[in-house]
Amino acid sequence: SACGEEIELTGVRHNAASVCPRCGRELTMKSNGKHGHIWDRATASVIQRFHGSSLIIRIVKVYQDFYKNAPGKMNCYEETRIIISPQENGAFGKEVYHHSGDSVGITRWKKGYPPASYLFQQNFNAETCGFLYCKNLDKALKGTPWQYCQLREFYEGIHDQMEVAPYLISYSTIPAIEFFVKLKLFWLVTHVVYRRDGVKDINLNGKNLREVLQIDPSDLPFLQKPGADIRELQLLRILRTAGHQPTEEFFTWVNANELTEMNQLVPALNNTTPHKLMRYLDQLFSKSKKSTYRGCAGVLSDYNDYLGFCEQLQYDLKNEFVLFPKNFQRAHDQANTLIKQHRVEQYDPQIASMREELKRRYQFKSDGLIVLPPRSAREIVVEGQKLRHCVGNYARRMAEKSCIILFIRREAQQKKPFFTVEVQGDKIRQVRGSNNRAPVPEVTAFLDKWKKKKHLDDAA
Repeated sequence: SACGEEIELTGVRHNAASVCPRCGRELTMKSNGKHGHIWDRATASVIQRFHGSSLIIRIVKVYQDFYKNAPGKMNCYEETRIIISPQENGAFGKEVYHHSGDSVGITRWKKGYPPASYLFQQNFNAETCGFLYCKNLDKALKGTPWQYCQLREFYEGIHDQMEVAPYLISYSTIPAIEFFVKLKLFWLVTHVVYRRDGVKDINLNGKNLREVLQIDPSDLPFLQKPGADIRELQLLRILRTAGHQPTEEFFTWVNANELTEMNQLVPALNNTTPHKLMRYLDQLFSKSKKSTYRGCAGVLSDYNDYLGFCEQLQYDLKNEFVLFPKNFQRAHDQANTLIKQHRVEQYDPQIASMREELKRRYQFKSDGLIVLPPRSAREIVVEGQKLRHCVGNYARRMAEKSCIILFIRREAQQKKPFFTVEVQGDKIRQVRGSNNRAPVPEVTAFLDKWKKKKHLDDAA
């Protein structure tokens, strides 16, 4: 079985499901006289010393085949070699070689990675993410700059396959990785090592935990829990900045409602407590669940819009009658109407100057629908008035480039509002139709094609 043990099973039936009594992994039972060719494959990384302070990572491919009426056969071969060596500037670089049948001369090792695709499909030989061979690891790293890099501890902590080279190279420039692993902040190491912009969220020049993570040390248990990620860190910072005490209840609520954009919580938490926010949004969500496009995140977005209206109208948000209106939709619409009455023509030049760039980045048409950027601030206001939603208030934000508003129209009726989209970069934040309704199937299909063509994704 998967744990490498040969175990006698009872109640055996061809293609029936079972569970390994040793490791608990699910398995499918196969009759040796009935099954065809069954095979499995895996990738493993083996680290060895290589000329002084250099290391070589050997990427090994393992295949196991089971033929009808025949014992299993295993085949192992080394596919890729990654050599990590010190450079003159003190950093560490890497050289990569792969085993190639096209090479000529005294060796079949060719510089570079194997081709990512082969015969119009993903090339398994090109994968460098896999299991880590640990039996020789301490000996291989002893006396090298990676002796205390905590590689084994990180691998055992994430309980998953990993790509070794980025970890080793990152450790040479970010020694705090050792500190993070010892604190069991495995997700943070993953964020710093394997994301291009991962270090921007962390102050790696900090002298202690408070300076590095910008949180209170008492908050550390929230970051050590299974499933924690950068969002937990962001939420802790937001709560502390707003003067609130983090609670397990609030973190559970955020995760249960799939709130992934922590900054969306800032306006509300600057005006109320986490407990009151949970209670009020749950109440709003229970009333509007059937019509919202993005669940509780959509309700929170509407509430943030309302808070923005109140600030512009200089309402007293310390008054809970204003902060938590009993009839939210009516209070939202009334504040929105007052905002729309303000002059928006001042934003026309900025919005007009963005049009050509927005057409190049976002314009798309398919199946009788088209995405168009607005020509003016007034056009955004009219869009909101005709569709009866709050996009009219976004004219100023679009002029300030804090969001982008786009229109989905029918090609044959390009002047008639149909659906409105808010995007930020490559993320679609909202898609609203008349009275804030969710996209109809026709629009959903169009959005899927648009996202694929323009490399867009949903914000949540």
